[in-house]
Amino acid sequence: MGFIDSMRGKGFAVETICAVLREQGVQVAARTYRSWSRLSPAARTVSDAVVVDAIRSSRIDEHGRPTPESLYAATQDDRAAASPRPGSGALHGRPADA
Repeated sequence: MGFIDSMRGKGFAVETICAVLREQGVQVAARTYRSWSRLSPAARTVSDAVVVDAIRSSRIDEHGRPTPESLYAATQDDRAAASPRPGSGALHGRPADA
């Protein structure tokens, strides 16, 4: 749809654009394009976009640069907390006091 929209912006008619696309092997009818362009996005798509925007904005510092945590996944403290302590028995499925 983006291609057809950009060509329409240059003054070409939808029917002409679709005819050229059909010659190139892309089967799209002008009627199909028009029905797609009138559809509104699904509610799930909109809510997902809100969540993605929130995550992306939380990964940027006050100067507009990505935070180190977003570039390198977890911090050293997060990795240490997630890994079992040596001698804890966690590797063998035993409680630490056993």
